[in-house]
Amino acid sequence: MHILILENGINIDNFVNAIKQNSNVNLIFASQDAICNIDEVTKIDIDSDEIDELLDFALANAIDFVFAFSDKAQSTEIIELFEANGI
Repeated sequence: MHILILENGINIDNFVNAIKQNSNVNLIFASQDAICNIDEVTKIDIDSDEIDELLDFALANAIDFVFAFSDKAQSTEIIELFEANGI
């Protein structure tokens, strides 16, 4: 399972540690504006409000779940767009 986390205000380390416990999680990505200090998380060069770029990334990397904690992401139509694309 591939996970994408969108965040720009809080440290997501505790959340990442919790989802790493799931043996089905293979890859964890985070937007470049996420605050995360865990080596297993791959930061991508896309901010949490760059909708088209995030969708392209998610589709190209077979993202299964997106956690949009970011206020920037939640203030856009990203949730509807991802759901419309089966994510």
